Amino acid sequence: MGRWLTPHIQECMLNPPAAIHHFTKAEVRRLLEIAAGLNHNLAKAERSQSLSGLAAEREQKPKSLQDATSAGYFIRISHCSPKDADGGNLQPVNNMREALVKLVSSKRTVQALLSLFYRLSQDTKSPDNQLYFFPYYAHLDRLSEWRCYVNEGHIVAISQSRFYQPNHVGITDEMLGRLASQARHLWSRIAPDLNFKSCILDVYAEVLDPEFEVKLIEINPWGAHSGSGSLLFHWLDDAEILDPQQHDSTTMIRLVEAGEAKALTRDEAFQIGRGGIIEDELRCLRERGLEWVLEDDRHAEFMALPVPDGQSGLTTRKDGLEMFRKGLDGEVTGVRSRNHPRFLKLKRAYEASR
Repeated sequence: MGRWLTPHIQECMLNPPAAIHHFTKAEVRRLLEIAAGLNHNLAKAERSQSLSGLAAEREQKPKSLQDATSAGYFIRISHCSPKDADGGNLQPVNNMREALVKLVSSKRTVQALLSLFYRLSQDTKSPDNQLYFFPYYAHLDRLSEWRCYVNEGHIVAISQSRFYQPNHVGITDEMLGRLASQARHLWSRIAPDLNFKSCILDVYAEVLDPEFEVKLIEINPWGAHSGSGSLLFHWLDDAEILDPQQHDSTTMIRLVEAGEAKALTRDEAFQIGRGGIIEDELRCLRERGLEWVLEDDRHAEFMALPVPDGQSGLTTRKDGLEMFRKGLDGEVTGVRSRNHPRFLKLKRAYEASR
């Protein structure tokens, strides 16, 4: 977020940040030292005296944060939010201490802080050292969030974000057309401030309201390798839609239609999508002729494949913290990087099926 959130883009956002704190390398290091002893435990973090002391040192906040609303603030660092600290449904905070508790309790943000620490060891002017405080508005409709796929400057697809249930009963083609048109207009406004042409726009639009307006929530990285969810699309199976050879100015929109089928809860949808993930991933590898990545004699070749913006060595979150404990200013010693546990499960499933 720190790489693209200009004052002009803030004007296009649903909720621009009320306050921004810039982490120093010393602060990041201290947070990681605290996180290393907590094992992502929220209850322990809330009782941590070290964390309270660190927060107290940073209580000289902008007035906008001192005058906190009764609803509080959503927080995120430049790379991601700590939503996993609250089981995927991030809850608001009211002060710096509560914000730091979230950061050290989240596997996502601890991993991002590790990457930031190593970048700051090489360049003290990293553009991704921000902690953002966004005003929390309880009245917003969480079902009115959409994901727009921008490929080479063209919005090629849009998916509803809550992809496991019908959220827009009664929506018309005219409303969908207006959604696409406004999304394109939003992109035309913010694109001049960006140094990339492919990305994911998360936007807010109450499409059933005749006067709705598309507003930017955040921008996420493009591509299957980035970790950005494809929702009702598939990065590989829908490559002709998401990454076309030629652009014809059309936008594919997918949403769940209302019907007699039972609306799924988030947990039910998660189980359907993840319950047999090892078998599904093995099938996908075979269908694409990529099962060679699981062969012992080609493991080094696989691990040497470049990953955009990837950091070598940190293969698991647990190993990353262990490397930090034993390292000094980014110099890692004494810890062997290992394959991710899910990769090992996939490898065992492959070997058992041969």
